[in-house]
Amino acid sequence: MSASGQSRRMALILGQAADEDKHGSLWLITYADMMTLVLAFFVMLTAVSDFNPAKFEAATQSAKKALGSAQTEAKKGVQVLSIEELVKAVQKIISEQRLEKQVDVKATGRGVVISAKGAAFFPSGEAHVLSHAMPLLQALAGPINSVSYSIAVEGHTDNVPLNSARYPSNWELSSARASEIVRYLASNGVKPQRLRATGLADTQPKAANTSERNRAMNRRIEIVFLTAP
Repeated sequence: MSASGQSRRMALILGQAADEDKHGSLWLITYADMMTLVLAFFVMLTAVSDFNPAKFEAATQSAKKALGSAQTEAKKGVQVLSIEELVKAVQKIISEQRLEKQVDVKATGRGVVISAKGAAFFPSGEAHVLSHAMPLLQALAGPINSVSYSIAVEGHTDNVPLNSARYPSNWELSSARASEIVRYLASNGVKPQRLRATGLADTQPKAANTSERNRAMNRRIEIVFLTAP
């Protein structure tokens, strides 16, 4: 082979090698890009490796519970009705029921007191609520649920001794009547935890038991919003 032929063959071989080297470098670039992405992925995993889904969920629920409790406690401290508004709301209900002669309401030192003559709610010597008194009690559940005060229901009697098989004395009768009102309010949406029933017999008369008129005044049920601290 001549010198010129050998030169051409050497140039061809070098050219092929250069082409192979050029195309071979392309896969290296792609491989490097892929490895960069893989590295970034593992860096991200490492960064969030301390994240615990269970702990996160528990913390979220705890925060929600705490927030809910705070909101509930805040609501407890807010009265929807002022004492004056409460009295007016009850007066309106009494008027709508046309019971002004049998039921009254007033603000006192211990709270807002709704006082109803015993005959307006109960048959003589009995403790079941009369049907015509039920709408009043149902309506009173509205104002009661508009405030957060505790509610005391107190039964009162005159001083005439009572001696029946069911109620041996005025203590039992007054207690039974107060309890009946409490049960009725609870059945109409008032929380039982806010209610208490007390029978006081003839220990707290409104007037001296010297006449039938006065004794009728003393036979009563009082529903008290305990506004005093």
